[in-house]
Parts: sequence; structure tokens; C-alpha cells
Amino acid sequence: MTVEKQTSLINLTPLNWFNILTAWRVAKNIFKKEARDILICYSGSLLPRWIWPKTNRDTISKLSYFIAIKDKQPIGITGLYTIHNQSEEVWVDWFGLDTKLRSRGLGKEIMVATINMARKNGYKYLRLWTTTNDHQSIAANYLYQKLGFIAQETALKSYGFPVLIYSLGLIGITPLPYEADITTTIAGAYSNLKSRNSIFRILFRLYFKQ
Repeated sequence: MTVEKQTSLINLTPLNWFNILTAWRVAKNIFKKEARDILICYSGSLLPRWIWPKTNRDTISKLSYFIAIKDKQPIGITGLYTIHNQSEEVWVDWFGLDTKLRSRGLGKEIMVATINMARKNGYKYLRLWTTTNDHQSIAANYLYQKLGFIAQETALKSYGFPVLIYSLGLIGITPLPYEADITTTIAGAYSNLKSRNSIFRILFRLYFKQ
């Protein structure tokens, strides 16, 4: 399934060293348990690629994060990354809306802005992976389906819950099922979270003194 182009009043501001803590404060309100890991991902995305752990370098070709701004106020976060040898598709990363602003349609606006950015950059498919492990995930999954994403079950589990892949066609075509190894895709994107000795964590402690 594909989705017609929709408009959004959300401005996606690229992450940089000047706004990284603003983005992190928003992220902490959304992903409390993963807040430290998100900051490591954020700081890692701004560092030179040669510093990245090998698994990340071998898997991810591009990685960008954004703060969602509306009426000059940060309201949420989103991100996009691509996998080596998968040039036609892009993945959503760390997407969410500030918990204080839910039930206003703003989460949909952020995702629409993310979809529009992916389409503008010439990708055929937009994908993301998620689970159904809590009310927040269930609500997000409903949003994905409402926007035209097609769900694909996998044999992989995260925290004991099945991992789902959602795919959206961006140029008027139905997305093909994801056939690459999803384990490698996820591991490549998040291996830095598992490596306690990675340079991401060392630089994180030095820069933020935590």
C-alpha cells in the first residue's frame, strides 16, 4: 500500500551538538527506560563514522535524527537511517511525541513530516520495526496502520514480544515484504547499546560527565 502525500505544519530540525540536550529532554519524556541509550545514539550519530563500532559501520550507511518543532516549541523526535545495499528504502528511528501532548493528532503530524522527508529524498519504501509490548506501542501501531503502513510479522522477539515490521510505499507502489535478515538490521542499528565498552559510551561519559 502507498499513501497520498499529506501536509504537516511540523518542522523537522536536524540534530546537532547545540540542540542535542533539547532533543534528549523530549526523548526522556517518551522513552524513559531507554533515555540513556537514546543519548548515546544521538551523540554517536554526530561523531565521525570511523569512531562507530564495526557492526554499525558495516550495517548503517546513513543516520540522521530530528527534533519535531511546532509553534517554535519542541514536541517530539524522529530519525531516519539506511542500510548498506538497500538504497531504495529508509527506516524510521526513535519516533515519538511528548507524552504531555498526546491525543491531539500531533504524533500523526510528526510521522507525516517524516514520511514527506523520506519521499523528498527519493526513497521508494519507508520501514520501521516495533513490538506490541505496551499501550504506547499499540497506539503507535494503530497510527501506522491508519497511515497506510503494512504490517509484517517476524520470528524475532524484543523483551519477549514479537517484532513487527511496518512498510509504506512512497511513490505509488505497494511495498515489497522485507526479506533481509531483520536480526542483522536491528543488531547493526543498536549494537552500540549492547556494548558496555564501546567508544560511544566512553565519549558519552566524557562529554556529558555521567
